Amino acid sequence: MAKLNFGLFCEYSLIATDNMPSFIGVFSDLIAKKPARKTFSFVVNVHPEEKRTHVLKISVKSPSGKEINKKEKELKPLAEDSNDFGFMWRLSINFDEEGKYKFDVFLDDDFLHSVPLGIKFEK
Repeated sequence: MAKLNFGLFCEYSLIATDNMPSFIGVFSDLIAKKPARKTFSFVVNVHPEEKRTHVLKISVKSPSGKEINKKEKELKPLAEDSNDFGFMWRLSINFDEEGKYKFDVFLDDDFLHSVPLGIKFEK
């Protein structure tokens, strides 16, 4: 079965000229004024069993379980000698609830992992 190598949130992500990724301002929780609209990157790296094109899906759910955003992308392996592939998603989300938001990661409709993002509002 495929596995999620990592999933992370950061202020910015980029690929350098040597194809190496860089992540700036990595975080797992945000403190913001309500209502909060935040722009950031969600980055995943997945290792499937088979070296072929796969469909990656990400579903973002609020603490109350409502789907507030989603993304689907067909991806190919990063290199000839690797099954791994990565995806950088730049997104803006309105956070209306405090708590843990879930970024559920699927590969070819199989659930891999849920990456939590904590949101706390300033008092």
